Amino acid sequence: MLMLSGVLAFAQNRVVTGKVTDASGAPIPFATITETGVRNVVVADANGNYSIRLRGTGGVTVSAIGYNATTNDASGSDVTVSLVRGEGALQEVVVTALGIQRQRKDLGYATAKVSNAELTQSSPVNVANGLQGKVSGLNVTSVNNGVFEDVKINLRGIRSLTGNNNPMLLLDGVQTSLNFLSSINPQDIQDVTILKGASGAAIYGPDARNGVIVVTTKRGGTRTNPTITLSRTT
Repeated sequence: MLMLSGVLAFAQNRVVTGKVTDASGAPIPFATITETGVRNVVVADANGNYSIRLRGTGGVTVSAIGYNATTNDASGSDVTVSLVRGEGALQEVVVTALGIQRQRKDLGYATAKVSNAELTQSSPVNVANGLQGKVSGLNVTSVNNGVFEDVKINLRGIRSLTGNNNPMLLLDGVQTSLNFLSSINPQDIQDVTILKGASGAAIYGPDARNGVIVVTTKRGGTRTNPTITLSRTT
């Protein structure tokens, strides 16, 4: 019985080698190979080659950034796994000058994006109050009291002691007075993009030297059934 137990334990610990490729056969570097059901993980090399010692009778799950994970039973000792690129694995897109969309990594300046869920998390009465504490370097100061109060916004400090330090407000691509920010219903906003510094908004001229607040409102979707959202602030 002891001899059979030793043979069984030796048979369960086996080494599986292989390669991780994409649909065209090109290797996928540094993919993650995990034994199914066991905390046993290895990483493929730069050429997609891997070697893992399986502790049980399960297979392997292979995953990589930008690809859909797949599970293989690993019945043999040489297993080549092909991954399919995920359609939903898109990089974060930032709305820049004139509504042009760019990936965040392609920009040479700092940006910040506030989604509708973050903006309306504390049920603010206006957008200006909803932006407080959401963006680094953004300081919102109320000029008067009221629901539609006038605000002063400084982005990355004061640049002029006598001039205007407010950033430019763009509402769906149209330049608008900054005080109109308090009149927009936060529930109607899809997201808010903050372009920090003059380099991020140089196309708009000297009015954007203090940065730009790009507000994008919601659009009609492709759903067949309408969606109604009701909220109230007292």
